[in-house]
Amino acid sequence: MTAPAPATFGRPTPRPTGDYRWVYLWGWPLRAMHWLAALAIVVLAGTGFFIGRPYFVVAGDTADHFVMGWFRFIHFTAAAVLVATVIVRVYWLFAGNKFERWVALFPVRPKDWVNMVRQVKYYLMIQPEKAPHYLGHNPLQQLSYTFIPIHVYLATRSDIMERAGAISSIIAGGKFVPADRHHVDE
Repeated sequence: MTAPAPATFGRPTPRPTGDYRWVYLWGWPLRAMHWLAALAIVVLAGTGFFIGRPYFVVAGDTADHFVMGWFRFIHFTAAAVLVATVIVRVYWLFAGNKFERWVALFPVRPKDWVNMVRQVKYYLMIQPEKAPHYLGHNPLQQLSYTFIPIHVYLATRSDIMERAGAISSIIAGGKFVPADRHHVDE
């Protein structure tokens, strides 16, 4: 007996079948900087909330504990890590592979603007069958990199709805794609 197909938002999602090939997308420096930046943002948010509104008071002489000093030190260290990842990412916009360069990260080509309309129709489920396929970032994902929550939503949605491997590709460096599928950015 085979396991039932997993359900996505109440609809059964068919298991992938057929021939697949591995496509290498993201080099280790980009992946390392990505996860260091994500960790730094989480640490910055947590320590920033505490610095802005400390929620506990240390009993005794506060000079002995230096709690706020440690939180500030951790906060500024995380900020330095985030700045370093940005510097490496800017360098990698020019030194990375074709999926990591600035042309693949920002919708600067006319075909990206045309495909952005198609991608919006796909995300709004107006014409889901006409979505352009991208190995790297689709035009909406390219545009979303100036708003982190939108980036996380689109990457998660891509993994769940399309089974595109967006999140796992930033861990493994690549993903399996159907061998016969055409990708706009290939």
